Amino acid sequence: SQGTAAIGDVNCSYGISSNPDKVNTVVTGSGTFFGAINTTDYETAAACGACVEVSRDNGKKVTITIVDQCPVATNPKCVKGHIDLSKAAFLELGQESEGYVGARAGVGNISWKYVPCATTADVAFRLKEPANTYWNMVVVENHVYPIASVQVKVGSEWRNASRSEFNYWLPPGGVMGTSPYTIRATDVNGAIVEGTVALGSSSSQSSGEQFMCE
Repeated sequence: SQGTAAIGDVNCSYGISSNPDKVNTVVTGSGTFFGAINTTDYETAAACGACVEVSRDNGKKVTITIVDQCPVATNPKCVKGHIDLSKAAFLELGQESEGYVGARAGVGNISWKYVPCATTADVAFRLKEPANTYWNMVVVENHVYPIASVQVKVGSEWRNASRSEFNYWLPPGGVMGTSPYTIRATDVNGAIVEGTVALGSSSSQSSGEQFMCE
């Protein structure tokens, strides 16, 4: 199990708080049910914001949100399929004394699958540098399904942004156009949400829309 104090700023660039450990935008467990997924399944932040239902062979289940990467380069446990759980999420499945549960640990069996996030909020956008007129990146938050692509409208042209390892999306040269910027996010099902985000605020800015649950 893990906590935000142990991992610092989460790789997915979501805000954190502690006592108890919470991650902003995480709906499950009032922000306390989250996890760090292995490097392979993290897939350069493609898993960020995805919700995962984790099940144990004793019938217990917990739904978490992926907010971080468990790097195999520094942690040999973090092979494909592995997820580190927050302490609160882990305690939904087992005892703190167990520490590590799963077939490779010899304690219980674990399976997991992606599920829609049960958020009631709209998709939101947040700028990396809200005071920078000339260069920026944007992170997408509060989505029901993982994000597949992001575009930024500059003039009349939609420009494809590239996803960074820390979940911000960078348009070519960091050029966002004229504030308020127009952003288009497409989820893994091909659904699209468009919204605007303006300079001057370090807070998430609502798009007023949400991806439809299937």
